[in-house]
Amino acid sequence: MADKLKDRPFDNFKAAVTDPPHFFGRNKLIEEVQQFPFRIRVLLGGKRIGKTSTLRALEWNLLEPAPNKSRRAFPVFISLRYERPNSLDNLRYLMIDQLRNAIDRWQKTPGLVLREKYQQFLNQFESGEVTISFLTAINAKVKINNLGREHLLDKTDFQKALSKTIIDLQKWDFEGVCFLFDEAVYLVREGWANSALSYFRSIKDDDMELSPLFGLVLSGYRALKNYQQEVGSPLYGFADFPWLGALEDSEAKQLIIHRIQEQQFFLNDSVNTIMQWTGNHPYLTQQMLNSIFDIYQTNAKMNWEALFHKLIRQHDVDFSVWWNKNQQSDGFSDAERLVYEALIKNRRGTIKEMLKLVNLSESEVEDALVVLSGTGVIQRLDEECYSIGSLLFETWVKQQKK
Repeated sequence: MADKLKDRPFDNFKAAVTDPPHFFGRNKLIEEVQQFPFRIRVLLGGKRIGKTSTLRALEWNLLEPAPNKSRRAFPVFISLRYERPNSLDNLRYLMIDQLRNAIDRWQKTPGLVLREKYQQFLNQFESGEVTISFLTAINAKVKINNLGREHLLDKTDFQKALSKTIIDLQKWDFEGVCFLFDEAVYLVREGWANSALSYFRSIKDDDMELSPLFGLVLSGYRALKNYQQEVGSPLYGFADFPWLGALEDSEAKQLIIHRIQEQQFFLNDSVNTIMQWTGNHPYLTQQMLNSIFDIYQTNAKMNWEALFHKLIRQHDVDFSVWWNKNQQSDGFSDAERLVYEALIKNRRGTIKEMLKLVNLSESEVEDALVVLSGTGVIQRLDEECYSIGSLLFETWVKQQKK
């Protein structure tokens, strides 16, 4: 059992989950994207809430046959943490490059890429020659700077390449394409960002051929949210802006029980304790389970009080980033900290009830609650009511006041 306990994937569940059996939750979002894959969405959520894992889950679900006769989109995952386009033309080339490589990987995976073959799909070798050969074949003008290795596609060549690729995909029962951009904060920090977002909207507004066959999901947090509102992005008011947050109770229970059974332990009487301490935050849940398994691995007696304080110390850096002690751009604002502290007093409350406790406008309170729930430190119970989430984080916040 000791060897099995040490075998924890995804860098001890600190990295993105890329294996379907280990992914839990986000069912409503996944079902919605499967049903309507050719929309533009800006997926928002705090650090470690599982944005990359969710995009990967969207990828493997979109590769499966479409449910309820909905239209099927071929998914293209692009990480802007690693891919760094330097212009709109370069971004267009990157999109075609990643699309053709994804198709190449899909074709090399025997049979349909269902959940049990997703890892095999990811591990297929990618070759840039696939894209170069394809673009040459359709007479696209591929501009290559040998020194900077810069690949560019203008609007005409991009749309020609995308249309040709969609025709190829339709032979395999995909109607169009859905691009999944991870770490879109990189994009909005570039001077040409608004041109790129304007271009995406123009595809939906003006291109009658591509519009019904083009989907887009951009993931990010504070910088992406603020960019949409402050810069007056062409996507604001046009795209959907779903927020990730803590898992639902049923989803958190499934995750916990799966990990417990996988490690061959019997901790079902502790499921509620884990949920209370973590507030169903997926990252905190995974790390608390790791700590529990570590204790049992050493055959030590479980001291729950000691574990509680150990976890608070363990997550001091994470909590400091969320609380924004150093006034960074992605942490909580003064208004958000004020609303959180007010919510602690009553444990739960509506927007109107919060207004009586803080000197903020209704829109400021509402926006603060949305961000707090999107970081996973509070839970949204319904359209109006919110409650305190992780007991670990709440205790850490109270300690900062001493």
